[in-house]
Amino acid sequence: MKKLSLIILGLSLLLAACKEEGKAPVSVAPAFPVAPYAAFSEGLISDITPEGWVREILQRQKDGLTGHPEAMSYPFD
Repeated sequence: MKKLSLIILGLSLLLAACKEEGKAPVSVAPAFPVAPYAAFSEGLISDITPEGWVREILQRQKDGLTGHPEAMSYPFD
């Protein structure tokens, strides 16, 4: 009897979890024109120059242990 009530309880919880709460709202086209996705063109990596704190962090990585694994300890020693 206890096993049957647990099965019924489990099935009712499963059905409650699977209940459809309504459909997702349909997206509506915007009132103004949207810019195309091809607004950016491909370029060379050298076209990008970091400035400010990003430049400082990248310089620290370059000068630090990032490019010198032989200076680290185990397993590189």
